[in-house]
Amino acid sequence: MERRAMKVEERMNPSIINGFALPLKAEHKQFLVRVLIPLHTAKSLSIFHAQLAYCVVQFMEKDATVTEYIIRGLLKYWPKTCTQKEVMFLGEIEEILDVIEPSQFIRVQEPLFKQIAACISSPHFQVAERALYFWNNEYILSLIEENCQVILPLVFATLYRVSKEHWNQTIVSLIYNVLKTFMEMNSKLFDDLTASYKVEKQKELKRERERAELWRGLEEHQERRMQMLSPRLPGTSATSRARSREGGLLTVPADCPLRPAPSLQTQRASSDGRAPPQPTANWITHRVRGQRHMQLMVKVLGDRERRKRHGVHVAYKSVSEPVSTGDVRDRVIGE
Repeated sequence: MERRAMKVEERMNPSIINGFALPLKAEHKQFLVRVLIPLHTAKSLSIFHAQLAYCVVQFMEKDATVTEYIIRGLLKYWPKTCTQKEVMFLGEIEEILDVIEPSQFIRVQEPLFKQIAACISSPHFQVAERALYFWNNEYILSLIEENCQVILPLVFATLYRVSKEHWNQTIVSLIYNVLKTFMEMNSKLFDDLTASYKVEKQKELKRERERAELWRGLEEHQERRMQMLSPRLPGTSATSRARSREGGLLTVPADCPLRPAPSLQTQRASSDGRAPPQPTANWITHRVRGQRHMQLMVKVLGDRERRKRHGVHVAYKSVSEPVSTGDVRDRVIGE
């Protein structure tokens, strides 16, 4: 791959492009669109990027009408995860803007500055720093000032938000300088955008509070519904029932009236005068589950009989399946 990249670098001679006759032929423009611009996707771009960027700029100097194809092509192949390539792309964009004509700048300013705003909000400080350096270029700054009505609304929200949230103080200070520059360019537009941004921020906070309240209400409604559906034992509280539903085991209180049936071992121990064996917690748990299973069977059979009298057929799951604690509504699978 490196050898191939070196060969590309050797063959990419900008003097060849300087020798192209004007106006540019169709095959020369096709070479730009189908070869030079897609070369920006190469993994080894850093080896020959300087020569590639120079060739692209030479095409622009030959024919200004290819500017839109070049910038939109770079935006199409803009790197998503490689910050090193992103910094190289920003450097090439600055070289292009150094020689761009104002009429061509108007054609690409909206998609271009949307991408620049995305770079400013990048958590990688080198990407954000390289994007903010555009405002240090006098020619680019003059183009921005001429089209401030279009560019400032595209980047204002990003600049304002990142100035409050970015972790790097250098980036924050650069953003303050950019905001100060915009305020000097058009103070009225700057004040209007500041007011509208604060209003939108308040609306967003209100939507977040409403969303949180809605979720809280849904959770409380679900909690009440589960308490109504789950069979209650004497002495159990809502907290113990909730823990029982979450853990899948039923916590039996000390004053529970459930008593095991006297077994043969218990009768023999009583006849011998010895103390009968005490039921274990595991035995009580299985006993409670058995009683809840019987309650569910009675409920299902009663519902089925009642609905048959009204002429409604309902399909039920098998009641012989194990019963999950507090989950009665899943027994009905459809009407």
